[in-house]
Amino acid sequence: MKAKLKNLVRRLLRPALSDLTGAIDRQSALIASLGSLASTPGTAAAQSAAIWRGGLSGRAELPNGAPDPVLTRKYLDELRFWIRVSRDPEQFPSWTGTFPHVYGGWQQDRNDELASWLDMTPDAYASWCQSTRAVEIGSGPYPFLGRNRWKWAIAVDPLANGYQTEGLIPAECAHVAMIPATGEQIPLADACCDLVVIENCLDHVDNPDAVLREIHRLLRPGGLVWLLVDLMEHRDEMHPNPFNEQRLRDALSSSGFATVKMRISSENASHPKAHAECRALLVRDHADGPRRQPKRWGSDVIPAVVHTPVGAGSLTSAS
Repeated sequence: MKAKLKNLVRRLLRPALSDLTGAIDRQSALIASLGSLASTPGTAAAQSAAIWRGGLSGRAELPNGAPDPVLTRKYLDELRFWIRVSRDPEQFPSWTGTFPHVYGGWQQDRNDELASWLDMTPDAYASWCQSTRAVEIGSGPYPFLGRNRWKWAIAVDPLANGYQTEGLIPAECAHVAMIPATGEQIPLADACCDLVVIENCLDHVDNPDAVLREIHRLLRPGGLVWLLVDLMEHRDEMHPNPFNEQRLRDALSSSGFATVKMRISSENASHPKAHAECRALLVRDHADGPRRQPKRWGSDVIPAVVHTPVGAGSLTSAS
């Protein structure tokens, strides 16, 4: 009887397991196709970063495979949250549909806001995305990058393997390569992208300065950062490094970013103890400093950073 029951369970689960295996295989193939972008992190501090392996029964592991009990508890809490949101949205009274419908709508709004800050029509923005190499840090299972097609799109999240194993990533985000990594240790090459998106994440990380340095390293000169962060003094396990406005401005400028536009809003903060939310569009400076010239990325208010090395052609935001 036990053997018959086991066979029955296997037959019933086979379609779901096949779907999960197929999704993971597709993600693995997508990441493999971007192999030329990979690099090996070099700092000792970065080598200590732990990422999640497996589903709900998984754990946070260090690069040598050893478990990290503290991060296992922290990451598991976050993975449980995303599972509740994805599978039981009815528990959130303000939600009026499925996770892909509601969260996808929010991500679409955020894309629409970026398009408006770039002074682009929807068609112009879609065309710009298709020519833009984009990286998102701390994406969750539904990345900002999932709403449009990009030249290529990579989402970096220490829980990426958990999202995949639990089947949380919506089908419309399948074109985004999910890489399990922390923001302090991103296994991608220098100057590989044109846009970095980091939304509601910078105050969650252990070392915001290291994350900002990684963003600066990944971006080519003139590359853009689309940033969203709550402003508050409250500190807890999930928000170990909160920012007020001055601390945020100091961190950004000291990391080599110039502010194109910034909006501070007391109405849109997501954390109940935040007094405001900061939305910012930033541009990466370079070693010679920003030399700003009129350049339209859909808007002449967005500065271009132009760097002309000796013996080389001009490298601009449009290259």
